[in-house]
Amino acid sequence: MSARRTSNKPAVKDGREDSPTFDTPERFEHICTAAFYKACERQFTPGYELEDWLAAEAEYDSRFGTCV
Repeated sequence: MSARRTSNKPAVKDGREDSPTFDTPERFEHICTAAFYKACERQFTPGYELEDWLAAEAEYDSRFGTCV
């Protein structure tokens, strides 16, 4: 029989329990917003959507870390 977690908080390896974790709606929203502002900075020139998204993900992950 496996042990059950009693806390409602997600398990976080780096100890930053208050930080958004890897696969949360908060992470997705943060990345969406950051990608939008990157597109805005370059006046929404088409063809850079994936680049904006990946850059926003990298910035998020470097700031908050990821859960692996």
